[in-house]
Amino acid sequence: MDCGYPLDCGLQDIFVQENSRILVQCTFKFTLPTDISVVWKFAKNLRTQDLSYFTDLFSGEDLFILIKPTKPYHQGTYSCQIEDGPDIVARNYFYVNVTAFSTAANMKLQELFYNVTDADEDVALLSQQTFSASLHELLQQPNFLRRTSVILIIMAIALFTMLITLMIGVAYIFSTDIEED
Repeated sequence: MDCGYPLDCGLQDIFVQENSRILVQCTFKFTLPTDISVVWKFAKNLRTQDLSYFTDLFSGEDLFILIKPTKPYHQGTYSCQIEDGPDIVARNYFYVNVTAFSTAANMKLQELFYNVTDADEDVALLSQQTFSASLHELLQQPNFLRRTSVILIIMAIALFTMLITLMIGVAYIFSTDIEED
């Protein structure tokens, strides 16, 4: 969040998943003096701008902090305070909300995945069993000859007949090799 001239800028919310990374940048709409010091502060598990709750993290010239990997204990309000000598030029506040990685949800997702992959294996086994059955066995199964099944069987027989007829015709043309003068 860019901030104008007020000393304390608003609180910016940042949402991040546990075990990911986050870059918190301390930026302003105005030009900062050249010889500044940046003091980073942290209020654990609090969403606040009250400086009495903050502890100093570190100070230096860095206008950013990188947190990797994020953990639940990183949740809270971070503040960057820009100082020019003894004067405080500006402060930014960032509330970092870390969404915890749910082991239970992950286990349910894995179980669902394994159920789906096992179902694919069951379908493959079922299809192998279906194709290994004879036509006589298939015809004896109840509800096998539904309307769609009958139509598909008739179409398959018709296509097979057309293919055989076409092959015989091509073989006849090449075997008779009629030359015209």
